[in-house]
Amino acid sequence: MSLLEQTPIAVCIQQENCKVLQLIRSQGRFKVQHFAHELTAHINKQRLKRFGLISALDYQAVHYQQLPCQSSTASVEESILQQLPSSLDNESGFSYDYIQHNNGNIEAAVSSERALNNLMSELEPMNIPVKVVEPIYSSIIRTTNALLPYLWPNEARFTPRMKWIIAELRQKVSTLIYYEHGRFQRFEKVATADLLARISEMDEYWLFSFGDKVAQSALQTTCESHAYTQHIRLSAAVLFEDEPAPTAAALDNEIALVGLALRGFSQWHR
Repeated sequence: MSLLEQTPIAVCIQQENCKVLQLIRSQGRFKVQHFAHELTAHINKQRLKRFGLISALDYQAVHYQQLPCQSSTASVEESILQQLPSSLDNESGFSYDYIQHNNGNIEAAVSSERALNNLMSELEPMNIPVKVVEPIYSSIIRTTNALLPYLWPNEARFTPRMKWIIAELRQKVSTLIYYEHGRFQRFEKVATADLLARISEMDEYWLFSFGDKVAQSALQTTCESHAYTQHIRLSAAVLFEDEPAPTAAALDNEIALVGLALRGFSQWHR
């Protein structure tokens, strides 16, 4: 049975909080099979279809690289080692995966073995096989793609060579995900106050945002004051309009978690 048919369980663990989501398809729409804000050790597994888990590594645990064409797997690994950032702990080891495009260029993701082992330990109490672990930015981008048909302004033009910034907002430090020409480019940690000050310089980007409600309100006000019209507030609630209002409202801001759950319904996992 393929991953697409198994409706795996999405588990997002951030700052010791565990959120669990399992979706099913019913009459062309997503339905929530299970959604909980609980620690993994306390999950009521009887309510879950135990096909497998999908989870994500946090931003700092994964390093993304773009490499020129390489002649062999050994040369790919050598290039990855040369570009390995100091943020990855060499002593704890690392693992990597990569894809080579038709033009020969390579995209590689390098992850910390220590972070991966810690995540696997946190998931172990559920006693359900882990099928996929991906970078959290992949989950966020997947949800953004799924939401665009619902949130895209009718009067706005959509082109394949657009540049996006997806902002995960926090009161002090936010994370910006840069996405150009249909591909992830990089992420950047910035002071939220600095992000607000840079709005006037973002004319070439569409800005999508989610996260802290206070920061979201400040961003909306700043965009309006600068007449910046390329800002869209991400809301996952539009995917779950048939759910009870409390469930839809609770999923409104769970962009990463929803992206993990959506992976089980897509043939394209990037």
